[in-house]
Amino acid sequence: MISEPGFEGRDSVAALYAMVFDSFSDVEFTHDLGDEDAHIFVAKARVLGKPMTLTTLLKSDVDGRIREIWVMVARWGVSQRSLTRSDRASPSAERVGLSSPSARS
Repeated sequence: MISEPGFEGRDSVAALYAMVFDSFSDVEFTHDLGDEDAHIFVAKARVLGKPMTLTTLLKSDVDGRIREIWVMVARWGVSQRSLTRSDRASPSAERVGLSSPSARS
């Protein structure tokens, strides 16, 4: 995880992205959404042979230059299993109200 101050400048971000995207194979972009303030790309890919979903959020400044980038990666199946378990709810699912009625009783 990268936090503040993060990476600044075109060269730093380009080097980081080169390392990150060298780790992915079989990249297939599935969604491309946005407006003048932000843009979201969603892609399927593999990392070390494991299927992943990548979501990238690009936020722009008033001149249209990228001012912030968020890259999120999720391994397929992990979230689905935690949200569809009917025998008991996970603590995180309960915190956001996603537990099943049977799990709450």
